[in-house]
Amino acid sequence: MISKLTLVISALALFSSAFEVTRSIDRTSVQIGEPLVLTINIDRKPEDKLIYPGPGTSFGDFDLKDMRTEVENKNGRVIEHKQYQLQVFKLGQGVIPQLKVLSATDTADYKLTDSVTIIVKSALTAADTVDIDDIYAPVSLPLGTSFWVTFFGVLAALVLALFLFDY
Repeated sequence: MISKLTLVISALALFSSAFEVTRSIDRTSVQIGEPLVLTINIDRKPEDKLIYPGPGTSFGDFDLKDMRTEVENKNGRVIEHKQYQLQVFKLGQGVIPQLKVLSATDTADYKLTDSVTIIVKSALTAADTVDIDDIYAPVSLPLGTSFWVTFFGVLAALVLALFLFDY
């Protein structure tokens, strides 16, 4: 005779989510503008249809530059590797937020990846910034500013006088 506990456990296993999601990243420290690769690994049944993060997804301070998918079949399961090439142009600590993978058949069934903090360093060192100079000198008006103010003031007065005396 089958116990009630066995029936409950079997029912939970049957209706529980049929996919697992993990996240990996190629490095946790980058220079500004340097690309990094975030990989979301999905282990699912072949009949499962999922909705993945895409171009409209917020990756925090990071910009999505490219997406690739690798698929392999292993022991009757489908293993997908979604690779996201990301870039950041803000110094300091950037956070890639939790990303959601949804079941297409039951949107209440979803998994979240872990968020990850990335340290973004400057490409310049202290030694590089010592000798940064302007290529061109600051632009100045020839004959000085007071000359041009006087010139345009007299020109405006002549135009005003011509307009007033002509009509």
